[in-house]
Amino acid sequence: MPLTAAQMVSGANTQLQTYATNDPIDQFTTQRPLANWLIQNRQDSIFGNGVFNEKIRYTNDSNYQNYTGDDQVTYNRKKTVRLAPFQAYEAFDGFTLNETELANNGIILTDDRNAVMTEAEKIQIVNILQENWTTLKDGFQENWDIEVHLDGATNPKAVPGLDALVSTTPAVGTVGGIDRAATTYWRNWVDIGISTATAGNLISHLETLWRKSIAYGKLGGGV
Repeated sequence: MPLTAAQMVSGANTQLQTYATNDPIDQFTTQRPLANWLIQNRQDSIFGNGVFNEKIRYTNDSNYQNYTGDDQVTYNRKKTVRLAPFQAYEAFDGFTLNETELANNGIILTDDRNAVMTEAEKIQIVNILQENWTTLKDGFQENWDIEVHLDGATNPKAVPGLDALVSTTPAVGTVGGIDRAATTYWRNWVDIGISTATAGNLISHLETLWRKSIAYGKLGGGV
């Protein structure tokens, strides 16, 4: 069967890459600081039933009292923890090579189990697989990085990302099974539409938000 023009171009490009001594120069892939941070700071967890439960302390349920001498004091039974369930879904990316593509690059498939690859075939198949694997990995990580920045609204199986956890409307919506409209502790701080007409106004608002982050975000760890 004759080759199409597109197959000829694809085969020629792959052949040129096969004989090059360096990897293809990446003109596309971007840096992924958030995804890299999440991966580097991942923690092991016990997982079951397709749901990950984040443990939330939403109160100290304090029974603080002043007393003197034989004054009577009371005790309480603490209820300080709630669970925030997050449904787990999978993500997939993949590639395939068919017999025609392999043959166009000098790789012949056979049913003979005793067949031995030629040196040329080894070089070809390693380079083709390496290029496909590299772009598969980078493509998956790139799309996952985009997903963890968004709010998950585009797909019911998508990760509720940074835009869902740190929202510009923190009193709206349900995150992790907890309704933010009814639970003030489940809201992030937000201050938008700050006027810059008055000198120092922006700095004043930023300092207020920073103090709240320090107070509630464990030394600035929260937003």
